[in-house]
Amino acid sequence: MKTALTIAGSDPTGGAGMQADLRTFRSLGVYGTGVIAALTAQNTQGVYEVFDVPPVFFSRQLDVLLRDISPDASKTGMLYSAETIKIVAEKVRLYAIKNFVVDPVTVSSGGTPLIENKALEAMQKYLFPLARTITPNIYEASLFTGINIQDDKDMKKAAMALKESGPESVIITGGHLKERALDLFFDGKEFLSLENEILDGE
Repeated sequence: MKTALTIAGSDPTGGAGMQADLRTFRSLGVYGTGVIAALTAQNTQGVYEVFDVPPVFFSRQLDVLLRDISPDASKTGMLYSAETIKIVAEKVRLYAIKNFVVDPVTVSSGGTPLIENKALEAMQKYLFPLARTITPNIYEASLFTGINIQDDKDMKKAAMALKESGPESVIITGGHLKERALDLFFDGKEFLSLENEILDGE
């Protein structure tokens, strides 16, 4: 069985974060492992507090796990501080972590910041160049590029700008477009898109 690692924050509701990642891994027949980067006090109404796991212990979690289990793929989720991000980059290189996916989580669905402002630059500088792919949503892609994304043309501009940060490929998820849902893939050579109607839901 293939093994995947998630390095992410904890969501007590199970709707996102490490809990959702592990559930997804299992549904795909993959053995999931996880290292917690941040804890949150939240419920379905919102995020009330964020606790960044102390760097020494966060680093220790990664070392102990990766000396024993080498994942076939790994992904990041919520990484709150620049120091946490730098530790992840260090371990990716040290343990030659492959198929590394960066999901640059920046805010909760309710609008609460899930990353320090100074950590945005650190993520783009230290993690993006190590990634097999990065998966920002429209808001996150706009935040990192300064491009106000309104349609698929803007998404392509943002994807090209993000590709210059060093990842092998970019996937911008466009579920927040007003008229339709559009995900865009770009590997520096070609664009591929996946489009569907927006479904009502809660």
